[in-house]
Parts: sequence; structure tokens; C-alpha cells
Amino acid sequence: MNHKFITIIVYAIMIGLFCFIPKINAEEPAEDSVALDEVIITATKIEKDLSTSPETASVIHKDCISDRAYNDLTEVLRHTHGVEFMKAGGPGQFNYPIMRGFSSGNYLVLIDGMRINSGLSGDVGALFGQIDPDFIEKIEVLRGPQAVLYGSDTSGGTIAITTKQGVQSRSLKLGGELGSLAWKKGSASVQGATNDINYAFAVSYIDSDGVHHAEYYKNLQAYLKLGYTGDKIEVNLTLLYMQPKFNSARMIENYDNCTDRSEYWAFQLADPNNYNQNSIILGSLSTKHFITETLSHQLSLGWYYNKLESKNKYDGLLGTIIAPSDGWTADYMTFHNRGELVDVYDDGTGIARETRDQNQMVDYTVTWEQALGEHADNTLLGGITYLHQTAEEWGLYADVDESKDTKSAYLNDHLQLFDRTLVLSGGIRHDSHKDWGDKTTGKGALALNIHQTGTTLFGSFGTSFRAPTFYQLYSPDYGNDNLTPESGETFEAGIRQNLFDSRLSLEAVYWHTKIDDIIVYDYFTSGPDGMPGAYLNKDKGRTEGVELSANYKLTDNLTIAGNYTYCDAISKSDGFEQRRSNVPWNKFNVDLSYKLLDKYTFNLHSYYSGPRLRWKGDLEMDSYVRFDISAKAEKIWKDFTLFARVENLFDTKIEEDLAYEQPGIYATVGLMTEFGF
Repeated sequence: MNHKFITIIVYAIMIGLFCFIPKINAEEPAEDSVALDEVIITATKIEKDLSTSPETASVIHKDCISDRAYNDLTEVLRHTHGVEFMKAGGPGQFNYPIMRGFSSGNYLVLIDGMRINSGLSGDVGALFGQIDPDFIEKIEVLRGPQAVLYGSDTSGGTIAITTKQGVQSRSLKLGGELGSLAWKKGSASVQGATNDINYAFAVSYIDSDGVHHAEYYKNLQAYLKLGYTGDKIEVNLTLLYMQPKFNSARMIENYDNCTDRSEYWAFQLADPNNYNQNSIILGSLSTKHFITETLSHQLSLGWYYNKLESKNKYDGLLGTIIAPSDGWTADYMTFHNRGELVDVYDDGTGIARETRDQNQMVDYTVTWEQALGEHADNTLLGGITYLHQTAEEWGLYADVDESKDTKSAYLNDHLQLFDRTLVLSGGIRHDSHKDWGDKTTGKGALALNIHQTGTTLFGSFGTSFRAPTFYQLYSPDYGNDNLTPESGETFEAGIRQNLFDSRLSLEAVYWHTKIDDIIVYDYFTSGPDGMPGAYLNKDKGRTEGVELSANYKLTDNLTIAGNYTYCDAISKSDGFEQRRSNVPWNKFNVDLSYKLLDKYTFNLHSYYSGPRLRWKGDLEMDSYVRFDISAKAEKIWKDFTLFARVENLFDTKIEEDLAYEQPGIYATVGLMTEFGF
């Protein structure tokens, strides 16, 4: 369906949604309280009230996701402070998250407590652009190191995703969506609960074109969640399956250092057979036993499997382009003068690159909660973790077939004194690995809560590390089994302020992180095969910045929120400092949300991303401001809910990577019906 035609339809539907709003008496009394809800974070393994704790975190609930009609988790996370993305085109394509200036391997991603970072590469691939947001109960974004809880890969922070569970009101939901780039989505879900058991099941299928001809994205995914709650036992089981596949255009760009934008060139050409396909399976089982009212223990088992097949078949002539400069070449064999027409042929070989990643985890914790008189309490948590990872790679590139075990023990404590006036939190963890050795990390934090003024002062200091990946350790061409983990230190300090009976909440945080022994590829060092090129512990880096956020509930129905991030990210190599690529110095979000009768929701969002360097570090991309709108009307007719979303409302030119064309204005519309049983 025509891209602009879909957009016009979505606009018309949004205007129509306003017509459904009934007349409301302007003098209708407000509810007694419009205070912001209490936010509890659980990814810290010890439940904490975010308003009084020393943690810096954001919690995104399912209502926020559904009210704004998000169909891409990238956009959900982009709207939080400290998190940024580089998207390579349309839906489901390559996706590169950045957290507090750190790229892959320096932030950890969990789904229902299970680690999904790849042992082979350290990243999570394009997962954020592919997992269905409708599956998600909440997302907790813990900024700063969480090594005392989870070990490696947390210098920038941790993103913990929790899938939806069953609820008492049993229901069957059916939904469908249409949108720009021929976006089509169908979904079905069931949720329910009895006295002791809750269950949730959902399945969805997505089929979409891309920005360029022959680009596409398809994804079949489903999950099942079962829970049991008894007098002294809680059991939760999650099974998740995903099979995303996307085909992308061939990209050719200037790899030389450029001093000016006029020297840069890039082309994307339709490539009919250049695909990436994943088969992802996740299983998570946790059992919690309450020995007494204050003492409990929990056993968690997890398995994550990810098979990737990447294949670029030779398709002959892909297209013709105009040579942008004298001496230009597309194949490094034939050179052309500026302005010449150049036929570009596919560089595909038809040989697949295949990888297989597996994470198997056992985690056992004991938690002791103890009241210390009438005005104080303490929670002590101790745990051990066993992580077994395997990785295989074969086909187009060098073969890898390795496994590694990491054994860990940790202790964390959370002490609240004088009716939470003073909160102290700390922990220590020891990780042991047969190749890279032992690593001990720690963290201490405190918060001073002045209840009379609604003020919280907080700060923390923590250490972290990033373990070498399979590829860095064991690649037959570039691997180095003498690598040691990268080491990090982070200092944070901040203030929270609640005003106007907690209708307005403000937060300001400063952080400073430094990393030593960063693993880099060094061309001048010989690899295992004797040829130039190997991985070394060599560089240093730091990121520091400020995160500001505000949330003001103006009335029962109208809320305005915003956040701002300043991030200065530097890499230091051979004594020279350089700004990190793809990290904007400044970004901010402003969000206006209007909800009426718990039935109609309208949202206007603006997002600004400042200039960032392209991956080469030589050219700065332009800043941009993007506006999005969304609307949702529940049960507009019988049990039908209508929703719509438009991203990049004014078709702003977006530069997140100079080589990739972005979708421009992008719109989707959906209809969902719900049946009780």
C-alpha cells in the first residue's frame, strides 16, 4: 500500500478519535490525589522504592507502551535518558544500542532474569527492534554498573525486560495492524488466572517492507508464561520463541578519512538475496520458597539459544551509480572518473555465515528481611551463579567452536534507617573463569531522604568489568587467549525533588565512568595464524555526563514529562583522545499525555538528538528534532479498541548513520478486540 496513503489514513483516524470523546463538565471535581505512583524496582534482586533508594533507574510499564501504540522497542527505550540508538533503516533491520556512551558488551540485557548477551560477540543483535512490545509487562533500565548482581557487561547499565503474566480477568485478544512500508501485523493472546495459577500466551506475526526495494522484515514470535502462587511457594515459567528474518540493501560508502562532508559518498542498492535470519529460544524457570516470613530462597534456571544465518547470494548487476570522484572504484579493480556511470555488481558469494550461541544459567539466592525496631529494616541477599556459554561459528568466516564456564558468588545488603531517612546499599561479587581469571567487583551507595521537603540526595561508587568474548579469545585468525577483562569504575551523585503533593517529580544525576584495558583490534600485532592483526588489551576510555528528568501531573488527565542527557564519551589510544562515534553530546525528550475516562489517550512526543560522529570518527552528522503523535480509544464499539501512531510527523531528515536512509514519516494503525471468558 502507498506509503503516503497510509499516513493520510492514520491522520484521518486520529482526527476521528477526537470525535469519540464525550463532552466533559469542566467543573467536574478532581480526584482527591493526583500524586505520581510509587515505583518499585525488582531487577536489583532486592525490591526497592525508587523514590527513596540510591539507584538511578527508569521503569516503563505496559500501559505506557500500549497507550502510545509502540510497535518497536527501540522507540520505547529511545525515550528514556541515557539510552540512544543507531538504526540502519526500516523495521527489524540492523540496530545498534548505546547506553551512557557505551556500545555492545558494556550493557546487559535480561529477559525474565535470563542473560541474553551473546557469548560470541557480547551484543544482543537487533533484538530491540524485533521483540514484540505487546509481550512486555515492564522494562527496568538500571543505569550505572550492576556487576555486584550480574557480573560482566554492566558498566553502562542493565536493561531488564519482564514479560506479561496472567491476570484474574480472563480474556482473549485478537489484533491487526497496517502501516507505512507495507507494515502488517496480526496477533492473538490469552491471559487468565485462578486462585493459585496464572497463565499468559501470545503469538504475533509481522511482515513489512523496508526503505529500499527488496528489503523486508518478517517475524513469527510467541511466548508462554505460567505462574503458581501458594502459601509459601512461588513458581514462574517462561518460554519465548522468535524467528526474525530481514533482507537488506547493499551499502557502499567512503571508508577513507574525510575532512569535509563534500568528500563523503554512500550508496544503497537493492539486493534481492542478502538476508539475516535468527531462531531464538528462551526458557526461564524460577522457584521461590518462603522458609519463614523473613527468610526465603530462590532457585532460577535459564536457557537462551540463538542461531543466526547470514547469506548474500550473488545476484549479478544490482544497479548503476554515478562515480562521485576521480579514481572512484566499487570493486577495487576498475577505477572511474567523476561523473561516469558505473555498473555495480553483487559482492555476494552465496556462502552462509552461521553462528550458534547458547547461555545456560543457574542462580541461587537466599534473602533475609529483618525489622530493626519500629523505624528501620535491613535486607540481606546472598547468591551463587553458574553460567555456561557455548559459541559456534562456521561457513563464510573462520570457524569457532568453544565453551566457557563462569562461577560467581555475591552478597548484597540494603539498610533503611530512621523511617527511610538514611538508606545504605552495598555489595560485593567474585567471578571466576578458567581463561581470563578472577574478577572481584563492589558497589556502595547511600541516599539521604528529607521527608519534610520531599528531597533525596544520593550517590554511589561501583566497579565493573567486561569479559573478553569468544571471538576475541578464540578466533583462529585474530584471537588472543591472554586477554584480561576490561575494568571500570563509576561514580554517581544526584538529587530528587518532589513538589506539589508529589505531582511534580524532578531528578538530576551526574556520572563519571572510566574504563581501562579496553580490548581493541590491533593491526600491527600478529594473530594466531601469523598474519597481521589480533585483539589486545590496549585502550582506555571514559564517559561522563548529566541526566535530568521531570514528570508533572498537571491534572488527573494531563501529564507532561521530559528528560535530558548530556554525554561526553572519549576513547584514548596511544596517548591520543578522541570523541566516541555515534554518541550525541545532547539528547532530550518531551512528552505530553492526555487521558480521559481511562478510555481515550492522546500523546505528543518530541525527541532531539544532537550531532554525532559517524563510525569512522571523522565526520559529524546533523542534529535533528523529531515529533511523534499517537492516539488510542478503548472499546469505541463493543469490545473493539482503535489505536494509531505517527513517527517523524514532519518528515524531518534524520541522520543516525550517514550511509543508511531512514523511513521518513512513518505511520501505523491497529484494531484490537477483547473477549472475556
